Amino acid sequence: MNGNQKGILIMGITVIAIMSICPPWVFRTVLRGAVFEKDLGYKWIWAPPEHKWVTAEYVDRTEYASAKGVIDMLRLGVQWGGVVIVSIGLIVVFGAKIKVETKNIKLKPSPTGLESSKEPPLPATLQN
Repeated sequence: MNGNQKGILIMGITVIAIMSICPPWVFRTVLRGAVFEKDLGYKWIWAPPEHKWVTAEYVDRTEYASAKGVIDMLRLGVQWGGVVIVSIGLIVVFGAKIKVETKNIKLKPSPTGLESSKEPPLPATLQN
């Protein structure tokens, strides 16, 4: 692994670590058999967001449910996957060694273009 690849690997790990300390949060609750979900944005892992969910059970009565959000693991997993795929792609690209082999062939100008100064060998039947 060369220096560029190590730098890309370190950068990928750093981005995943930053994503992990400030993950996406979601509030999920079940009301009357239906699952409700509300995006709570990105918050620090040590300070999870709180959200007041208001439901009207009856026309004249309102119930408040307060709960902490949970980490949206699906969205976080997709983000991690994207970082891993891009990092692997860059590591492969920066790790590919492209070799161009050149031979010491001198070219001389000719009326039809450039020709090699080395003549191809004659077949055995045409040699003296």
